[in-house]
Amino acid sequence: MWFAIVYNDETYIRIFEHYRELSRKEGGGGRIQWFSYHYGPCSADRDDDGFPNKEDECVLRIDIDLKSKRHAHFAGENHIPESRLLGLDFDKITPFDFIRAVEKHRQTQKPLPELLGFEVSATK
Repeated sequence: MWFAIVYNDETYIRIFEHYRELSRKEGGGGRIQWFSYHYGPCSADRDDDGFPNKEDECVLRIDIDLKSKRHAHFAGENHIPESRLLGLDFDKITPFDFIRAVEKHRQTQKPLPELLGFEVSATK
């Protein structure tokens, strides 16, 4: 599942989530397998529905993926590991938390990590 919110200033939010089906032995239903919550400038390329194609440049992107596991992209740094994202709970953050934080950031210019309740520790 994915969707985007495109702002008039050519920035956007892209939410992408992928769930895997759980077996009956695992309790049934589904579990999120990977996600990407992205806020940043729009690419010039658009898909058939007019949404910006995925752009690597971002203000903040929080990801869980199969290769890099739990990480973020922020302040020009890519693949910041979960161990440096102090206070970020990947199991509890929701698309709605991310969207509300971006909206507040756009109104106040407060840093997104602060609004989401985490900080990025320095590299070791």
